Amino acid sequence: MKKFLVFLVLIVGFIYWFKGFVQSGGFEKFLDSHPNQTINPAVEYYWGMMLNLANREQSAVYRLSSVVKKYPKSEYAPTAWIEYIGVLDNLGDRGRVLDESKKFLESDYSSHPRAVIIKKKVNYMEHGL
Repeated sequence: MKKFLVFLVLIVGFIYWFKGFVQSGGFEKFLDSHPNQTINPAVEYYWGMMLNLANREQSAVYRLSSVVKKYPKSEYAPTAWIEYIGVLDNLGDRGRVLDESKKFLESDYSSHPRAVIIKKKVNYMEHGL
């Protein structure tokens, strides 16, 4: 039982430390200073998705858009862009939603399987159909 309590205290302490590390910008600096085209896009994408689930939409917008900007060739970029558009839509920023949707459809990602959703969104916003 004593070992379990020590383990629990260590885990809670690590989570507390990591929360401060993220909030201070240290984690982002770490990712930027250690570019890894395989791991970093996934980390930033899932970080953005968790922020969105936690109702921290502005932070999610930043994180998801950074995946597209920093790692445009990654497999996470098109999905991050689609999720980014969805968060903007939830925020009610219709102008940016339409602008980003059109940019998405003009990009190399226009053949992505979920591009159909973006096409329908643009059609609805432009024509009300």
